[in-house]
Amino acid sequence: MKFAKKKASTLIIFTILFTLVIIALSPYFLYFYGLSVVGKNPDFNNYKHLNGEQSERYWEQYGKKTDKNQYFTPWVFVISSYCGTKYPRDHSCNRKYQKLNISSHIAKTHVKENTNNLRNITWHISTAAYTLWIYNHWSPAQIVEAVTELERRSTEVSFYAFWGIETFGTERDFSSPKYHNQSPDVFIQSQDPRIVHIRKRGVTWGNFLNTLPMKLTKECLVTETKQTFCSTKDKKLDIRLNGFSDPNALDKKIMPEDYLWVSYTYAKTGPEN
Repeated sequence: MKFAKKKASTLIIFTILFTLVIIALSPYFLYFYGLSVVGKNPDFNNYKHLNGEQSERYWEQYGKKTDKNQYFTPWVFVISSYCGTKYPRDHSCNRKYQKLNISSHIAKTHVKENTNNLRNITWHISTAAYTLWIYNHWSPAQIVEAVTELERRSTEVSFYAFWGIETFGTERDFSSPKYHNQSPDVFIQSQDPRIVHIRKRGVTWGNFLNTLPMKLTKECLVTETKQTFCSTKDKKLDIRLNGFSDPNALDKKIMPEDYLWVSYTYAKTGPEN
């Protein structure tokens, strides 16, 4: 009887200890499982390097510059997640785990680009694992540079639109190099300056025209040689977007295959389109 009780007590203690060990090791099991889902680690060389000035500017955004991250175990990741969930308004959590948080942006991209049709729970486990891996294996500078590159890519687009300016029936010439490639976000080129190339989401017609050595408003066109064409009683500056007169066209985002046409000529009586 005593032996049976002792055996039962031993079994209970063993079960408790075994359960505690499993609980203690479970974040590590999940960590290595999450890494195995993708099977390859992120390569920092896939991301654009910032120059010195850009790096300093982004460090101002992401906090104090450091040379090395404090090593985090899977359990620290669990604690950081609990901190952010339990106390979402506690800014000390964000400050303490800030670079761990921004590492998650890189991890999400890495998992998305290297897997297909993952179940929701598997995707979260893998993303969490690579967030921790990146934090522990990349320097703070690499993390900041990589997440900055991802932010840049998220706003990047590639499409074209058309434009032209006409004064008294003569189309203006924009073949001079001073008009070409004036911005990485929106520009015209020498091959055909009537085509506007857009590389950043949300660029307006006003943004585009501001890159050129000229000025256009609702009422006036001022060329690079200071020629001025303003609406008067007998002359009219007409700004048309996709064939319709639109005085607010400059404030509108450029859309694929838009057509902006600006004309200055003698005013005509009668209804407008």
